Amino acid sequence: MSSRLKEGKLVNLNRMPIADQCEGCQRVVEEGEAKLCSRFADPEFHWENDQICAFATHIKREVKVVKKVLNPLKASKRAGKR
Repeated sequence: MSSRLKEGKLVNLNRMPIADQCEGCQRVVEEGEAKLCSRFADPEFHWENDQICAFATHIKREVKVVKKVLNPLKASKRAGKR
């Protein structure tokens, strides 16, 4: 990867524009007229094959909590062994 120092910041020259799915993310920065991802050089890669970018701030992931049903009779027997 080639990079250079520009106005005290290290600028990566091989960065590609953001993907359509990146709109609204807090990690999108504008350099000139181009919108670039501040984390990845190729943001399109992180959206391929219906994946969700790991650093996407604009997407809320649903966490499913599976509550295990415990048989009270077995639970009392386990507690009695201790």
